[in-house]
Amino acid sequence: MSKMKKWVVLMLALAMAAALLAGCSTTTPETPTASPAPEATQAAEPESTQEPAAEETPAPAAAVTITDPSGREVTLEQPVESILTVYALKYVLALGLGDKVVNGSTRPFELAVSPNLAGGVTFGSDQMNAETIAGINPDVFIHKAGANELMTALDELGITSFGIYMETPEEVISTIELLGEALGVQERAAELIKYYKDLLAVGSELTADIPQEDRPTAILMGNTIGKVAHSSMLQSIMIGSAGGVNLAADVQGEGTWPLVGVE
Repeated sequence: MSKMKKWVVLMLALAMAAALLAGCSTTTPETPTASPAPEATQAAEPESTQEPAAEETPAPAAAVTITDPSGREVTLEQPVESILTVYALKYVLALGLGDKVVNGSTRPFELAVSPNLAGGVTFGSDQMNAETIAGINPDVFIHKAGANELMTALDELGITSFGIYMETPEEVISTIELLGEALGVQERAAELIKYYKDLLAVGSELTADIPQEDRPTAILMGNTIGKVAHSSMLQSIMIGSAGGVNLAADVQGEGTWPLVGVE
């Protein structure tokens, strides 16, 4: 395989990492068999005076307590039936929970995975406010860890919330584990983590022998033109894992997506 083909194959593979979709299964209910009618000569059984046993009510699922990357300890009642998130949406979809998302999306990939997102309320992650979220009233709101002012306001309104943070492959894995525990899909989370680790291993194998001078260069921009991913961001690590060189790796700036302009 040529170096360029290796690059294309790996980029496609990494793009698929968040698209692990939940399978579904169906079961065919058994057809009840009618009991034979009693013979006419059979003596009637005496009527029982014993009261029928009361039906057992299933015990509710136990609540789950988690600690997010900012140190917030949050208790979530189970099962979680409604989720509002922009920041963690791709992860929630990859965990097979698209039918529980109560906000919308206009992104083609997300709509292809979960068509029910069409027509829902959409807003940027920086447009969140406590009143809007409380109006939707989800079981849980998931945002970027560290947005403590917003989450404190949600606490006062009775809305459960927690944060996630992922700027390294290790943090991606811990984020999936956290979401799996919080949302009650630990088995699915374990499958997704294995899939992600397998892709990282494929990337390492495909790019190991590419000389530094032959590696393609790239710059990844954010939603705002001129904002770029620097070396401390997951997007930069992904470029390197795919055999490329991030030309914006050394850009300095506070936080993520520093603005460098288009020139």
